[in-house]
Amino acid sequence: MIKYKAARPSTGARLFHLLLAALAGLFVYSSNSEAADAPSAIVEDISSTSKSIQFMDYLTPGRKIDVGIGNRIIIGYLRSCVRETIKGGQVTIGQKQSVVRGGKVTRERVECDGGNLQNMTTKGSGSAVTVFRAKPGGKSKLPQSQLTIYGTTPFVSLSAKVSIIKYQRLDKKAQPLDIKVVGAISDLAKHKTQLIPGGLYRLTAGSKSIVFSVDPLAEDKSISLLQRLIQL
Repeated sequence: MIKYKAARPSTGARLFHLLLAALAGLFVYSSNSEAADAPSAIVEDISSTSKSIQFMDYLTPGRKIDVGIGNRIIIGYLRSCVRETIKGGQVTIGQKQSVVRGGKVTRERVECDGGNLQNMTTKGSGSAVTVFRAKPGGKSKLPQSQLTIYGTTPFVSLSAKVSIIKYQRLDKKAQPLDIKVVGAISDLAKHKTQLIPGGLYRLTAGSKSIVFSVDPLAEDKSISLLQRLIQL
């Protein structure tokens, strides 16, 4: 009987496989590092005189907050859609919820587009404005929604300074809505204007835009900022 010896991989092949393994490990490390550095929560409300943390601050895992006796903070988690009301104590921010020592915490889960909300803090939600035109004799194809909000009054967090933002409904004919902006945030509720539940909209701010949808069951009085937050 003739015995065959298994062929050994060449030196080049071994080096190639080692290189692939190293690149795979580097990719996993990089992904984990980015996830750890990415904001996981946002300050929805705070009753404190501290200047180290303020309303609408984004919070990364591992950050520690001294709420202090008699003070309160409300934290919304971007991925898990968990809303925490914390009174006093020491708070350590996590990925999905906080660790609270020496204080009292009440948690509730709200409807929000968790995965997309957190992705927008790392990748950026804004893109160049795209115009969708109808083909001759046909209907224009609607763009895909990048985010769903669960309130009819969006709360917009802006990364660049603009004086006006524009809401344009895409699934039905409607007049565009121009809103003046002062500062880095815009709350449509303060303008006593609502969007239509079930509608598809494009929000434009300068050179950035995002296509989003309003949940068919959205209400004008949402519980949490997470339900109507748009980052642009």
